[in-house]
Amino acid sequence: MDIDFQDALSETADTPRILLLGNGFSIDCYQNFSYANLLDRADFSGSPELKKTFELLETCDFEQVIRALLNSSSVMNVMTSYGIDNGEKAKLMIADVEKAKTILLNTIKSIHPDKQASIDEARYKSCRSFMSNFIGNSLVARGEVFTLNYDLLLYWMLMSDRDSTRLLDYCDGFDREGWIYGGKNTQDQNVTYLHGAFHLMSRDGRLEKISYKKNKTILDQISAYLDKEIYPLIVTEGKSKNKLLAINQSEYLNHAVEKIKKIKGNLFAIGISFGEENNHVWHAISKNKNIRKLYVGVHESDQESVRRRVGVLFHMYPCKFFKIETVSIWR
Repeated sequence: MDIDFQDALSETADTPRILLLGNGFSIDCYQNFSYANLLDRADFSGSPELKKTFELLETCDFEQVIRALLNSSSVMNVMTSYGIDNGEKAKLMIADVEKAKTILLNTIKSIHPDKQASIDEARYKSCRSFMSNFIGNSLVARGEVFTLNYDLLLYWMLMSDRDSTRLLDYCDGFDREGWIYGGKNTQDQNVTYLHGAFHLMSRDGRLEKISYKKNKTILDQISAYLDKEIYPLIVTEGKSKNKLLAINQSEYLNHAVEKIKKIKGNLFAIGISFGEENNHVWHAISKNKNIRKLYVGVHESDQESVRRRVGVLFHMYPCKFFKIETVSIWR
């Protein structure tokens, strides 16, 4: 028999609660987040050859395609010096690099609220109250939050918790120098983006976080970064094996996966269907010997499929299902 969310909280009152968020968390706030990956929402109507490049490279990763085009155009220019005239093709590739950047930015804008203030304070307040069950500053045992999402909603909600009535005790691992493995902030880190996020930018082997600037939204700043060939750290691949390849190229993302293998306490999963596309995450969790119990939020419409999947993936843990309708996140 499924329990209410409040019952799950009562059962775990004096132990750390770890929250794992999926796309349902974001959809509950903003319906535009109903998509499998960015490529599904991208408009290539004016650039069919660019869409073909994604297919040939078997990737959903914009940065990978952009770098492939840049490298190929360089090779073409070298061939020209050997009497093989590919100059025009190289120019076409460079033009497609700019098109790819524009399509990436337009896709992000098409699915995302344009600024933090686009979401009203009542929703942020509701979400802060929900989050206080996991990383509240009054909890006996400090918990953690992991998210599979790379949108800005979690970040914006955390940034809204700044006044004298601050509810949350959180650290995302970043300081003014960015994210540095082994630094003090990474040791205190209890908010982790398993697949990266739009506001985390990879620059010269360093990871930095975009923060608020007067008269410049984060989306405006992302546009400026793209102009400098600096890209968000986001895992956009559709298949688990390809996601894992991308994760293995990032110290931050590797740290995130290793971190979830070592969490201690009760794990709550919300907004997750436990699909095969995230098998790398489910595998990492299943290796953890310190999880006391798993609590999974389910809808009536999908609970049977989720139950079966959870039973296969996490048979090693005691598990309870709670009714997602009894959880108030953004409303």
